[in-house]
Amino acid sequence: AVVPAASWLKCSGTITASSAGIRLTSGATVGSVSNSGTIFGAYNGIYLSRSSSVTGAITNEATGTIASSSGSGAAILLSSNSSAGSITNNGTISGGRGGIRLQANTGSPTGGLGGSSVTGDITNTGTISGSSAGISLDSGSSIVGSIINSGEIAGNNAAIDIRGGSSIGGSITNEVGGTIIGRTASSSGTGSAIYVSGSSIGGSITNSGTITGGIYLNNASTVTGSITNNAGASIS
Repeated sequence: AVVPAASWLKCSGTITASSAGIRLTSGATVGSVSNSGTIFGAYNGIYLSRSSSVTGAITNEATGTIASSSGSGAAILLSSNSSAGSITNNGTISGGRGGIRLQANTGSPTGGLGGSSVTGDITNTGTISGSSAGISLDSGSSIVGSIINSGEIAGNNAAIDIRGGSSIGGSITNEVGGTIIGRTASSSGTGSAIYVSGSSIGGSITNSGTITGGIYLNNASTVTGSITNNAGASIS
């Protein structure tokens, strides 16, 4: 469903579509999106493209599911200079390729624009997963705030994948009881729980839970703060 300008969107039932469950395009703006039901799109569950925005929060409640099935899609995809104020997941976000993905253009008709952004935090108490990555940033995309996890973030290639000149302004914090898992399939995958390539984290990486797949930085990537594994926590 292509959505025009609105103050908010709230789903407590079921939205199913052959392309995107909810799509904002060409500068469309919505104040907030809240889901306690099911939003499913074969390619993308929620898709923002071409400078569209959710100025407030995208919130998936404990009973909510946002999902996609295509191997090239994501449960929540922000593309081509699109933005959201924050993303909070207390339920299930599951994508054919990515759980939450921020990127630049994906080709015609969405090409020609830069990376996308979350201007606040991504907070997870539920499950975020994708066959490639749970959360991914590419092509100069950014999270101005932090990633805060007390649930599970999982992906076959990486649970959290930051590359292509992308950035997290704040920190990655895995709280007590939180799990970040890379290489969820035994036959393939690079295996990194947190993968950073040619990109930056302005704060720290702090683990008080379980990180499986390690932390991998390459291509002149930087973490301005510290990498800390607290007592009782595990990185493997």
